[in-house]
Amino acid sequence: MIVLTGLVISVAGIYLATSSLAKPIAPSMRIAVMVSDSGNLYFAGVIQRAAAKLAAADLAEAVKVNLAFEDAGDSVFEAKNALARVKAFDADLLLAPIESDSAKLVAQLTKDQFPIIATAPLADDVDNKQPFFRLTSSHSQDIISLAELISRKKPATVLIAYSSDAYGRDVMKSLAFGLTLRGVQKVQVIAINDVSAIRKIRPEALVVASLEQSVGFFSSMRDWLPQVEQTYLVPGNLANYVGYPWAKTLKGTKAILPKDATTAEFRNRLASTLGRPALLSNPKAPVFALAWHTYEAVQLAAQAFLEANSTSPESLRAALLGTKAKGELRFQSSGYQKDVDYTVFSYGVLGSYAPEGSFSPN
Repeated sequence: MIVLTGLVISVAGIYLATSSLAKPIAPSMRIAVMVSDSGNLYFAGVIQRAAAKLAAADLAEAVKVNLAFEDAGDSVFEAKNALARVKAFDADLLLAPIESDSAKLVAQLTKDQFPIIATAPLADDVDNKQPFFRLTSSHSQDIISLAELISRKKPATVLIAYSSDAYGRDVMKSLAFGLTLRGVQKVQVIAINDVSAIRKIRPEALVVASLEQSVGFFSSMRDWLPQVEQTYLVPGNLANYVGYPWAKTLKGTKAILPKDATTAEFRNRLASTLGRPALLSNPKAPVFALAWHTYEAVQLAAQAFLEANSTSPESLRAALLGTKAKGELRFQSSGYQKDVDYTVFSYGVLGSYAPEGSFSPN
């Protein structure tokens, strides 16, 4: 009986050994995702978690991705505590917070300890000494691309009506600089609430650089707008204006957004995972873009890990910098996206917008 038992154990050992040879154990890496569970974007955390888990599940046979989710919070104290947990988790790579202020703080506190991938548009001053890999174009990239689109029409005069908040001022400065650099003869900037000064001008092109102030502007300038040959909006005021009495004056107004890479299959998977089928009623909802970039970031991190065959920060950064899309390097040496393609949107007579075509500023 003892001999038989020993034989059974030996056979079992052989079986386990051959089974492990038949199906090699996937290498593993650790990714910390800085989610938004608090603040103005508190609703995004559940989206980030679901997308990261989908990516990890799809990678399971090639790479075992261990995930940790931490919220940077609203203070230095909370951010330090979150990053202490990330360090205890022994993360190989970090997905940045989706708010610029939090991302900037995390970059400063980590001191290049991890390669960092950004999954949402962040301010240009969010950076650290090493490349900060951005999976979306930055705010300034989008505005400079809009300047390129406008300048190709060769307007002699462009008026920028800007709001007095930080967003409006930043857009105005970047756009005015971009237009001047591209040879536009006359660029005028006037505060959006100075309607008397605006009414005295007949520009060939108008850019409304604002957030919610656009509604009041369009209402008060409904009789003046038709005199402008071409009006442009920026991402901050690209909205559905159906139902407003002045909506028809927006007909032909244009705007651009980075091309959306999400697919119906991905949106269906995400909605199913979250148990929220109602999300599918708005396929252009920003949550899908955030989810896709989160999914993409985990996939990209795993690809870099496999190519580098190492989890050292230097090796992962080098592998990320070498990532290609359409046969070309995906990132600039600074980590910014290269060769961003855009969708051009145009407004109809009812005040809603729809894709009109594509635009490549490069």
